[in-house]
Amino acid sequence: MTKTGVYLPIILLEATVVGGRTYQAYKRGGTTEARERFLEETTGSFVWLGGAPLLFAIGNKIAKKFGGIKNTSFDIGKDSIRNPLEYLSKKGGNGSYGKLAGFKLANTLISVFAAASFLGFVVPKLNQKLTKALYKNKKQDTKPQETEQNKESKNALPVQKQFKTMDKFLKDSKEQQKHDKKVAFKGLLTPTQVATIAQNLENNAIYKLATTDSVVITGRGVSARNEDERREILFRDLASTFFYLGSFPLVVKGLKNLDNRILKGNSNTDPYSAMNIHNFLLEGMPKEKMSIEEFKNFAIGNFDEKTFNQITFDNNGIVTLDKFKQIVTDKKLQEKAIEMSTMQPTKDGVAILTKQQVQNVLTDGKMSDPTMLKKILNNIFGKLGSNEDVLGNPNRFIARKDIEAQTIAIQDYAKSIIEYAQKHNLKEITPETLFKVNKRNLHHRLGFVAAGFLTAAAFLSTIIPKVQYYITKVKTGSDKFPGAKDLDNAQ
Repeated sequence: MTKTGVYLPIILLEATVVGGRTYQAYKRGGTTEARERFLEETTGSFVWLGGAPLLFAIGNKIAKKFGGIKNTSFDIGKDSIRNPLEYLSKKGGNGSYGKLAGFKLANTLISVFAAASFLGFVVPKLNQKLTKALYKNKKQDTKPQETEQNKESKNALPVQKQFKTMDKFLKDSKEQQKHDKKVAFKGLLTPTQVATIAQNLENNAIYKLATTDSVVITGRGVSARNEDERREILFRDLASTFFYLGSFPLVVKGLKNLDNRILKGNSNTDPYSAMNIHNFLLEGMPKEKMSIEEFKNFAIGNFDEKTFNQITFDNNGIVTLDKFKQIVTDKKLQEKAIEMSTMQPTKDGVAILTKQQVQNVLTDGKMSDPTMLKKILNNIFGKLGSNEDVLGNPNRFIARKDIEAQTIAIQDYAKSIIEYAQKHNLKEITPETLFKVNKRNLHHRLGFVAAGFLTAAAFLSTIIPKVQYYITKVKTGSDKFPGAKDLDNAQ
């Protein structure tokens, strides 16, 4: 439910949104508004779940066949230890750095704008045409309040004036488009800037939200049948953006911080990773009952700070594996360092270690084991159920800061076992202690996820539509569906 890129939370949330908004629409505008909401919401779900990825895949095939780009499966972010775009361009047979960056940007923009334009400009018009066609055959309204349209006539703008306003809006939009076409961007962006923009559009939630929602909201606003409907659309879609994107992780993060500070629950580790850590520690325990100090030495271990201070890192906090081995001659530590260096691709063919990784190599506790860390981190950043080594894949970008933050969270889980034993005045740590901590972690995270999901679902499916309808009622004096106003007047 909290893993990036999976469909389950999206599907569950969309199901509540479609159901809730359709029901709220039916309560106000009968079958006409309910049908429009249902078609709009379901179409949006299918387009983002299937349409946009399909367009992106088509772009990749075109690039392979006509663009001379053999490998289209690559990320374009970069930091001090990962730069997939540079690696791919140097590898040969795929094109220059600028060509690859341009392809990624163009493919992302075209896919996003095509999907967003369809939702913003095409779907509303199809919905309106269907409603208009059904109205022609409509002999009697199914909702009594819809026959009392004359009550709101004094509060509504004249139909003719609305269309004049719309014509002006469209005319102004066309003039702006003509002006925009005159602006020349050619040559203003370097390949690196193009790559940065493409990376943000593909992976940064704020960038994606700004590009997709701006197109969708603009399209729906332009396509609105009158000012009252336009006001509703703008409020609904602008208010929804936060609850689609920000409320879920914000609630979970807030509850985690509260749990860590007050309850000392240490729920930073996701349940799947916590299960793997639990099994790893359980299998490695030298005996079933260990004192707190014994368990601390076993799991956390001791750090060789003296040797660490002898190592010289570059400005990015990196040292080559060969330089490390020149200083640290112990064979076991060298083997551990070799395994630790596989947690990222080589840099220009040279194996490297980050400062955090060197600290783990020089720490003798089980939680600094590179095999365990690599397995759990691959589960966190890779696809569910996949055995792919995403950490060592030179075509993938995973931010160094994210890996280091997750490494700390993994190791803090072992510390939470010690804190649990101390809090409950336990003299010994046993398999039962480990099980209780793991169970607590699971229950806490389930509660946080449920709270985040229910908050987003409640606002998107019920609260926002109710506020949207209330605004229209205050503005017009009528609690009717504004989209059908002109059709009711004409009828």
